[in-house]
Amino acid sequence: MKPYIVIIALTLACLKSFGADAPAQQPDQDRSINAPIGILGYYIGSPLTIEGISQKPGRGDHDRKGLWVDTIGEHKLDKPVGILLDNCVLPSNERCILKGYESVRWVGRPDVDGKVSQMPFQPQFYFIVTSVIQPQTLKIK
Repeated sequence: MKPYIVIIALTLACLKSFGADAPAQQPDQDRSINAPIGILGYYIGSPLTIEGISQKPGRGDHDRKGLWVDTIGEHKLDKPVGILLDNCVLPSNERCILKGYESVRWVGRPDVDGKVSQMPFQPQFYFIVTSVIQPQTLKIK
């Protein structure tokens, strides 16, 4: 047997043992990615019906954009949860029943080179209203 045939055979055997001929692995098909859970206790993007009374606006914020949620669907909460509304302005001290979904965005500025921002980089949860059940006068922007 010629020496170059032996060398080729040994090289192929070594490559095979190190997986050179093995096909690239496919990503795990069973693994699924779940959306994060929001402050209302449901997955971000889940369709919800929420009820509550509008929050008082903060200093410099003249529009009522927050809701103290006390009921989600048929479930009465032990303690109200405050959430911003992205696309409507609420009447003052009136009970609101809204349909929509919770979302999240990043606000503030991340620390860069040790410079600290006045508003820290953080997630902000908010509710996107898709329809209004009560009050009838409330309009979606």
